[in-house]
Amino acid sequence: MHVLQICDNVRLMFAIHPVPEDLAAYVACFWTLAAPASDEAHPPIAPDGCCEWIIHLQDAPLVARDETWRRQPREFVFGQLDGPLVLQSDRAMRCIGVRFHPFALAPLLRVSGGALASEELEFSALRPCQGLCDRDTLREALRDVVAMLRKLVREARPIDALVVEACRHLASPDDARIAALARRLRVSPRTLERRFKAEVGLSPKRYGRIARMQRSLAALSSSGARAVDVAQALGYADQAHFTRELASLAGVRPGEVLTR
Repeated sequence: MHVLQICDNVRLMFAIHPVPEDLAAYVACFWTLAAPASDEAHPPIAPDGCCEWIIHLQDAPLVARDETWRRQPREFVFGQLDGPLVLQSDRAMRCIGVRFHPFALAPLLRVSGGALASEELEFSALRPCQGLCDRDTLREALRDVVAMLRKLVREARPIDALVVEACRHLASPDDARIAALARRLRVSPRTLERRFKAEVGLSPKRYGRIARMQRSLAALSSSGARAVDVAQALGYADQAHFTRELASLAGVRPGEVLTR
């Protein structure tokens, strides 16, 4: 998840927490977020190829959908984002997030990648839980989240090592063409596509586009960066192509990132 901007009058308190060693194969990080009520939308959230389990201990925020705002559930799994997400905490918000490795949530919940849609999925519909959103404090909720995850890990199916390796290559600056990657992994492109989508919920091509977009955001945030140089270094056809891709996936143009 890449937060692109901070609005002066939306005081977000965001923290990342360490992952216990026995959960590290599945969980990339735990995070907590607190925000006061505001009449201004949060910064856009860009996809990063990871799914998340979100637990709101207070009121859930509004989410922009099809030019309207609607209330999120208090506890849900968010599947693979394929475009920018915009939230508004019109009420005070306090929540915990579990960010999973791209290849980990489908085996953990024993579902297919097709279940990891770009929308809020009620966690209780996927796995029974004990109403973690009703805990009084973030500390209590985080403790019980860890306990729930340990139970799920014991019941999980094995992680696909091929998909893990494919994610590693697609997230690197190396040649990310699918045919070349399939040869490197000694499988057919069709096999790579099928197994990758079954575990990640995205096609390898889409995941590669998101990974490159995330690298571009990091590059644009560097001191002295220029959009034309970033576009060339990351292999976009030209600056116009780069601008369209960033607008489509992250909801911003390069200049909006450079000026912050």
